[in-house]
Amino acid sequence: MSASLVLLNLLGAVALLLWGLRMVRTAAERALGADLDRHLRRIAGHRLRAFIFGGLGAATLQSSTALVLLGAGFVAKARLTLAAGLALALGADVGTALAAQILSLDITAAIPALLLAGYVLFQSSASKRMRNGGRACIGLGLMLTALTMIVGVSGSLQESETIPLVIAALSDEPTLSILIAAILTWVAHSSLAVVLMIAALTLAGVIGGPAALYLLLGANLGAALPALSATMAEPMAGRRVPIGNLCFRGLGVLCLVWVVPAFYAWLNGYGLTDQKIVVLGHLAFNLALAIVGLPFVGIVAGVLEKFLPSLPNLERPRAAPRHLHEEALCEPARALGNARREALRLADFVQEMLDDSHDALSPEAPVERLTAIGMIEDEVDSLNNAIKFYVTEITRTELSRDESRQAHSVISFSTNMEHIGDIVDRNIRRLADRKRKSNLTFSEEGAAEIDEIYDHVRESMQLAVSAFMADDEAIAEQLIARKRNFRDEEQAANQQHLERLREGNAASIDTSSIHLDLLRDLKRIHSHLTSIAYTITDRQPVQLQDSA
Repeated sequence: MSASLVLLNLLGAVALLLWGLRMVRTAAERALGADLDRHLRRIAGHRLRAFIFGGLGAATLQSSTALVLLGAGFVAKARLTLAAGLALALGADVGTALAAQILSLDITAAIPALLLAGYVLFQSSASKRMRNGGRACIGLGLMLTALTMIVGVSGSLQESETIPLVIAALSDEPTLSILIAAILTWVAHSSLAVVLMIAALTLAGVIGGPAALYLLLGANLGAALPALSATMAEPMAGRRVPIGNLCFRGLGVLCLVWVVPAFYAWLNGYGLTDQKIVVLGHLAFNLALAIVGLPFVGIVAGVLEKFLPSLPNLERPRAAPRHLHEEALCEPARALGNARREALRLADFVQEMLDDSHDALSPEAPVERLTAIGMIEDEVDSLNNAIKFYVTEITRTELSRDESRQAHSVISFSTNMEHIGDIVDRNIRRLADRKRKSNLTFSEEGAAEIDEIYDHVRESMQLAVSAFMADDEAIAEQLIARKRNFRDEEQAANQQHLERLREGNAASIDTSSIHLDLLRDLKRIHSHLTSIAYTITDRQPVQLQDSA
């Protein structure tokens, strides 16, 4: 087999490994995303809990980067202390090391069973959790298949005259080895995949001795880079966790690079193969980092906050709650009033997002409009979570029938507003960005129809806020009565757009998918506003202890 064909097969196997890992991670995030988010809220201020959570979460998602980014987001929103965020990152590193231990075992016989089970689960079940479990099984099967391919293909590399010379050079150049592996890990966005690849290459005899451990150190150093690069555009509060994680890993590499030859000779003396030395070395590095670093996360957090301060004049402040006073929790009526005021603040943010999204559809709109929507969405999410937890604390005390109804109304209002913000950010903002990048323009009639629909949505938003603020059934009934009219207007706009398509209107043809998707999203927003009205007209009390 020619060297070019060997390299192509090796790169193909690595690509399959990365794809399988992505499938497992995506399936786990879809199945457990809400649970991870909920449990993460419970570890604020508890470093040991954060460490354990990070380890379990990373082992499940098979990605320390995902956990570091999740922790960084919570730290940025002041829902997790920086010290706890750093502890979570240390735990995530240990979790991926444990995952590497399991995947490095000789379990190739399980490949057919994993692929078959994954296919059956995905095809035969309507449950999202079962289907995601099927995705995860298929992903694991693909990963094990890729590792088998890497070992098989790498056997051909032993016949090369150049490879032994390169490996010998890497053994004598620790810095070069570390840099190569770090860059490779950054590009692959997965230290787990790179560590498994190194282990597979050692099993095939392509890499061995201290050179394998130098590459391993580089993979561990590079594991901190994806999260760091992903948060470069975030405010400083959202970057401290990835920076702290890089500092821990960088210091670990600097301290241990000098003992690699002795460490290898010690383990080799016990008769361990190079593959075992790599996977055990990976676990030992991260465990040592956790044992040494965990007691000092508070000190490191203080140093990071001192030398990497937030810049309030340059960064948009997060939506810290203004009215959710804890001292009022013992007085349900007063606390519910506070929650209602905070929910109205939330509605102001959502209204701002809606206005920005309309402006962003204009050809002359600056790109900053799109950026502003994403920033406000973070604030909406943060404020919505704060409101839900505050109301949940209120419901832990005994409430009257009317107070229970009011608590339900606040959570319904806040949740629906947050859903509207999601639609604006995830759907309408992307449509506006696509329209801008493609330099498209709505037809004159189409633009007028969209403006009219937006105006109706704004009017319904005002009715929803007024009905909630006054707790007025009559206003809520007005909003419900508008539902049929709005549906008729949206259907008429769709029909008129189709008529223009039949007439061959060029602008309508170019923007057809954007136009129709936009009308659909505005209809969904109006449905959420109507849901608020239905909650207000419903006078049945609801138990909310588990709402959050």
